[in-house]
Amino acid sequence: MGLLCAFGSAIVFVSSNIFFKKIMPSNSPGSSGSSHKLDKMNLLLYSSGLAFLLMVPIWVYYDLPVFLSGTLHPAVAKGGPPAHSVSYYFFMNGTVHYAQNIIAFVILSSTSPVTYSIASLIKRVAVICIAIVWFNQSVHPVQAIGIVMTFTGLYMYNNAKGDVEKGEKKLRRIEAARDMMLPTTKEDSKMMLGTDTPPSEMIPEYQQEARGPKKHLKRLSAPSSWMLDKLSGTYAPRPSPGPHKLRESLPLTVFLRNRLKYALTGREVTAIVKQRLVKIDGKVRTDPTYPAGFMGLCDLLEKSGEHFRLLYDVKGRFTIHRITPEEATYKLLKVRRVAIGNGGVPHVVTHDGRTIRYPDPHIRVNDTVKFDLEQGKITDFVKFDTGNIVMITGGRNMGRAGVIVHREKHIGGFDIVHVKDSLDRTFATRISNIFVIGEGIKPWVSLPKGKGTKLTISEERDVRRKRAAE
Repeated sequence: MGLLCAFGSAIVFVSSNIFFKKIMPSNSPGSSGSSHKLDKMNLLLYSSGLAFLLMVPIWVYYDLPVFLSGTLHPAVAKGGPPAHSVSYYFFMNGTVHYAQNIIAFVILSSTSPVTYSIASLIKRVAVICIAIVWFNQSVHPVQAIGIVMTFTGLYMYNNAKGDVEKGEKKLRRIEAARDMMLPTTKEDSKMMLGTDTPPSEMIPEYQQEARGPKKHLKRLSAPSSWMLDKLSGTYAPRPSPGPHKLRESLPLTVFLRNRLKYALTGREVTAIVKQRLVKIDGKVRTDPTYPAGFMGLCDLLEKSGEHFRLLYDVKGRFTIHRITPEEATYKLLKVRRVAIGNGGVPHVVTHDGRTIRYPDPHIRVNDTVKFDLEQGKITDFVKFDTGNIVMITGGRNMGRAGVIVHREKHIGGFDIVHVKDSLDRTFATRISNIFVIGEGIKPWVSLPKGKGTKLTISEERDVRRKRAAE
């Protein structure tokens, strides 16, 4: 029973220390947020008042009868010192208790509750040991075990605290050295920025200076969709940074020189575009390497008045498709992203890098919008849904056209879309390669030769023989 009471007393003592530490302001100069905490005097007032209220019923039950009987019949030992008054005892007890609590609060505000509790425990153990030696008392085996456990716990706490202090000192030294030194390797830079842990073996990997964007492109490395021959030179025109990726675009030099044959050399292409004779998507472009992408419109002003749309053939190559002036007034755009920008303005981002504000709220990702180039507005849109005609813009089936049959959703992977062409042949591709070009089976733009239907080698042979026979 005594052991359980001792454990309970220790738990209550440590809990009170933690509670006092939480509601008492710290003495450290850099501490903030202490306006809602109690000072030492108010804390002492509330704790003493609460203790008084809790102890009054117990005192009234046990000590009040004895106190009253002692007051009515004071007992004074013969020849002994005169008994002090009750007021004297109240004054002495209150003074000593006040001093003890003030000292305890000062120590507790400067250290942690665990350290303060350990110090108080050392004090109690020391008093008990001195009392045992002074009064020559016998020690019970249980008491001896308790004293040994106490000193063992103190030893373990001291070792743990020492390890923590060593780690904090080492961390402070590392931070100080990091602030004073300059990075020499990538690992040093990551470690100093705190984005990576120090590597076990420092490999000297020196940072290289930035050299700017690349400005040339080997002809053998050019995309196969450009259909450039190998023997016309070493280099190919590299597309400028623009709305389309390098391997998803066609520079104006290849467009005018290699496809339309309106120029013989790159200098002639430069002369044409510098005269402001070429429009791409309704805007004059004077850069001979400006990248035109899928569904891009090319208008040749003044000289020929022709209009072309850039599409894919069934073999995945860029094809120049001649269109009417009425069809050249709009362009189909695939929605890549739907978001709400600054000020709560909704907008959509399309496959050619356009940002269109205040779109129809029913437009979603992978839908296709009909964009009027003159007004700069969306005139209509078609949903990405089963039964609508699409064209493939990537993968092995690039350039093929067909109707959406089924969509497979794969969580954590790529959604797969099954498409059926005009010959009832079904193929599948990723959803990112799908471009909706019309509602139902009727496309909103005219398609190039073949209408997006891919033939086998034998079927192509038969078509050639039939034409030759005619």
